[in-house]
Amino acid sequence: MKRPVFIFLCMLCTSLQAENSLTFGTDTIHSLYFPIGGILCQIFSSDNGPSCQADITDGGDQNIEGIDSGLYDLAIIPENIAYRRYIAQKHTPFSDNLRAFFSLGDRSLLLVVPENSAIKSFDDLAGKKVGILAAGTPASETLRELQKFIGWAPDTLEHVIYPSHREAMIDFCEGKVQALAIMEGVDNPLMVLLTGACTFRILDLPKDLVKKLIDARSSLYPVTIPAHAYNNKEPLQTIGTKTIVVVSKGIDAETMKKLMKRLKKHFDYFKSIHITLKNLTFEQAVNRQTGIPRHVGVLEALKGL
Repeated sequence: MKRPVFIFLCMLCTSLQAENSLTFGTDTIHSLYFPIGGILCQIFSSDNGPSCQADITDGGDQNIEGIDSGLYDLAIIPENIAYRRYIAQKHTPFSDNLRAFFSLGDRSLLLVVPENSAIKSFDDLAGKKVGILAAGTPASETLRELQKFIGWAPDTLEHVIYPSHREAMIDFCEGKVQALAIMEGVDNPLMVLLTGACTFRILDLPKDLVKKLIDARSSLYPVTIPAHAYNNKEPLQTIGTKTIVVVSKGIDAETMKKLMKRLKKHFDYFKSIHITLKNLTFEQAVNRQTGIPRHVGVLEALKGL
């Protein structure tokens, strides 16, 4: 089957005369990371840079496999998925080809249940149907990590996979699934849809569970959702991971240094394209540590910036 491709017109480019090209694995067409990847392609192609093609993908593991096979030069990946593949956890294919470029910000796990639901805690989810956007996404990955960590069998929760935000919202509001697991940035599309469609609550994860999980998983960290961030009257405890741009270690150092310079030059434009990026600074993006090593070209570029 032909892979879906979307080529972004390079609005920032001057007379482009590229000698090479880049292919960028992004995310599903409904995800905010697909257009973000397209804008990054514009930036990397600017100033006579290489042509850049942003591909629609299923994100996560598909993007890693694309990097490993040479299909993609860059990809957007949740750090907990990249970390799992890089350290080759049990029954997981090893991926030594991943190298970190920069961070796009945070994703927090939101476990959403109907307002009048009898589900009051994570333990109450046992035996329930939980809606998730696409398998292999940060929400499904993190939910499975939680299940394993507390000793639940894989089938303790029934993961119901949805191809779009709208379908997930409709089934949740009609009671066809008892909960939703959402892991995207601030102002994510599914929470926006839910707010206008039906009433809901967000579950609070126990602090001791959060601490134990963080201690055991270096790619996750504790998150406090402020009161009134959604419809929550009190602060809520949960877990989060970073969204990172990774590159193939096979990209030469000089190319990476040029990409870093273009990113810095156009960073104000980049952060203006979506609310999830508005508070991100260039220094935060390039200096935040990740669970996988940085590309040597990134390290060299940082010395000269």
